[in-house]
Amino acid sequence: MIPNVGLFSALTTLPDGTQYAAYLDDTHDDLKIATWNGSEWSILADADSSKAGSGWYPSLAVDSQGALHLSYFSYEEQQVFYARLSPDGGWVHEVVAGDISATDTSLVVGADGAPAIAFLDERTSQVLYAVRGGEGWNSTPVGSGDPEGGTVPAALDPDGNPHLVVQTKDQGLVILSRVGETWQNETVDAQAQSGTYPALAFDASGRAHVSYYQPAEKVLRYAYQADGGWQTLTVDQDSAVGMYSSIAVDENAKVHISYYDHGNSALKYAFGDANGWSISTVNNDGNVGLYTSLALEQNNPRISYYDKSLRGLMVASANIYPTGAREGGGLSAHHSSGQTFLTWPERADLRGEAYSIYRSDRPIDPANLASAQFLAQVPEGSSKFWANYRVEDGKGYPRVSEFLITSDGDMRQEKALAFLCGQFPRRISGQFCRHGILRGHPAGPGQRRGNAAYRVPDRSNRRIGC
Repeated sequence: MIPNVGLFSALTTLPDGTQYAAYLDDTHDDLKIATWNGSEWSILADADSSKAGSGWYPSLAVDSQGALHLSYFSYEEQQVFYARLSPDGGWVHEVVAGDISATDTSLVVGADGAPAIAFLDERTSQVLYAVRGGEGWNSTPVGSGDPEGGTVPAALDPDGNPHLVVQTKDQGLVILSRVGETWQNETVDAQAQSGTYPALAFDASGRAHVSYYQPAEKVLRYAYQADGGWQTLTVDQDSAVGMYSSIAVDENAKVHISYYDHGNSALKYAFGDANGWSISTVNNDGNVGLYTSLALEQNNPRISYYDKSLRGLMVASANIYPTGAREGGGLSAHHSSGQTFLTWPERADLRGEAYSIYRSDRPIDPANLASAQFLAQVPEGSSKFWANYRVEDGKGYPRVSEFLITSDGDMRQEKALAFLCGQFPRRISGQFCRHGILRGHPAGPGQRRGNAAYRVPDRSNRRIGC
C-alpha cells in the first residue's frame, strides 16, 4: 500500500511487468506517479507538484515505444493538462484547454504516438475531444443530447478510430464514434439513468465492450457489440454493485471488470463473457474499492483502487491465466455427496503464490485454456486451520494455525492445499475460507491426476464456496 493517497487512480502496465499508477495525493493535494518494478513500489519525480490541485482525474497511456503519457485536470488553474515523461526522467507539460471545469480526463495514444484527450466541461455541459496538432491542442465539442455524470471514457479501435461513451439524460447510454472527420451517435442502453460510471474497451476484432452502473436497479451492467446490434446483460446484482467500473478485454476475448460493491463496501472483480461470469470479492476489509482502474499484464488483471478506511492507494494482482505453471503436481479430485474436493501440494520454491482453478468438460492444456471456465484463485495456505479470537474493540479477526487437517484426520505441519467445490443454486464465485476447516480427500479409482479440472454432473449449477 502507498499510504495516505489514492483518489482518482489510473493504472497502466508494460509488457515486462512494470506498472505505473497515477493518483491524487490527497495529503499534499498534488499529482503523483508510482511505479512497480516487480518487487517494490517507488515514487517518480512529482508529475506536477508546482501548485495545489493539480492531480485530479489522471489518465495514463503507454505508446508503442514504451513512452508514458498522462492527462489530468488542475482545479486550481481550471485547466486540462497533458504531460509526457522525457528520456531524462522529467515531465514535459502542455495546457490542453483552459477556463473549464472538467469532471474527468481520458487519454488515448495512437499507433503513431499522437495523444488525444476526452473530457466533459461541467460549465457548458459539453463533451470535448482534444487532439494535438502542429500548432498545439484543439478541442472540439462532440455528441448531442444532454450529458450527465462526469465520466467520459475514450478508447481507440484496432483501426485507430476514437470512441467515447457518454451517459445522457435523454438518450440513455450512448457511444460516440468518429469515422473520418464525422462523429456518429449510437445508443448502447436506452433505459433511463443507464450508464453511470461507464468504462470502454475494444477486443482484437474491433468489437466494443462497455461496463456501467444502472442506478435504478443498483446493478453492474455489461454491453457488447453483436452482429445484430448492442446486447446488454446484468453481471452482478448483489446489493448496489457496479460503481467505479473499469474494463479490459484480453487476447482470448475474455472480459475483465473491476468495480465497487457499495452495499458491502468492497472491491469486486468479474471475469467472463456473454456466456457466463465468475464473480470474486477482491477485498472487503473496511471500505475499499473506490476509483478502480484495471489493466492487463500478460492477460492477467492488475487493479488499482482507493481504500477509504486507510486513505490509501492499493493495487491488487491475480494470475487468471497460468504463468510458469507446473505440470502434474500431484493434483487429485474426489466427488462425493454433491461436492468436489481438489487437493494438491504447494510449490515449495514459491512464497505468497496463488493457484487458479478452471473447469472444463475435457482435459485442459495450454492450447484450450481460453475456452475453459475460470472459477477462482486460491491463495497459499488455504487448507490450514483458521480460528477466530476477540480483540478489545469487539471485532473478530482470523488467526491461522501452523497445522492443516489431512484426509486421515491428523493435523500436521505440512504445505498443501485443499479446495472445495460445492453445489449451490446461484452464480459461480470464489472466496478464501477464513473460518472452519477444509478437509482433503485422496483421488478415487480411475480419477485423473495432474489435470486442472474434474468433470462432475450438473456443471451449470455449482458455486465455489467454503
